[in-house]
Amino acid sequence: MFKAKRLDAAPLPYLLVSQICDYKGVDVTNEHHETVLPGHKVGDTSLRQMGFIKQGLSYIHPEDAIGGQDNADDATDIPMPDPTHVAGPSQVNEEYSLESLSRQMTEMARL
Repeated sequence: MFKAKRLDAAPLPYLLVSQICDYKGVDVTNEHHETVLPGHKVGDTSLRQMGFIKQGLSYIHPEDAIGGQDNADDATDIPMPDPTHVAGPSQVNEEYSLESLSRQMTEMARL
């Protein structure tokens, strides 16, 4: 079995997928592939200029950030109606109550 190393020219996911394809017998001779070189990667400054936030070792979109800014401004623009119908206590329909069912059973027994 091959050992996977994290290198710029051979990232782990491609190595893992190619080994799975070989193991399962998938023919990959005519598949298109592109070698990833360090020059193809997007730099940290470019990601920051696009508005991404660094969290740990990766960059995420600001809307996906944990503990990020809440969208309070968006929520204030939407008018919320006042609650007019408040749910009352739960009432059992008469034909499904225990008293009604027992009454129906006694009536059926008399027939």
